[in-house]
Amino acid sequence: MKVITDYEFSFKDERGILRQLISSQHGFKQINWATSKKGVSRGGHFHKIVTETFYLIKGRVKVHIKNMKTHEEQNKVFEIGDIFIIEPYDKHTVEALEDSEWVAFFNEQINNGDIYKE
Repeated sequence: MKVITDYEFSFKDERGILRQLISSQHGFKQINWATSKKGVSRGGHFHKIVTETFYLIKGRVKVHIKNMKTHEEQNKVFEIGDIFIIEPYDKHTVEALEDSEWVAFFNEQINNGDIYKE
């Protein structure tokens, strides 16, 4: 899992903030929006091809990652405005610590052929 902590462009003045969240030379093939109630978990799967980029719009989530090749595990809490990237073979589970909302950007169209539980 990669965590994005430095933005390519960010501007703040009395009107508010303008921030470039993501730039991609290849574009995204699918964008999903999701909501989860506090205490709910989603995911518990990995992809062999797809890379997912998440942007948290509302709430707080705990993300558990287990790389299915190296068996390394990570846990991280994300809050509003955070961006993180789930790489192929990262089994990911997202637990909503509060009512939460996010957008997921996919580099390929997701299909049931690239969703694996173990």
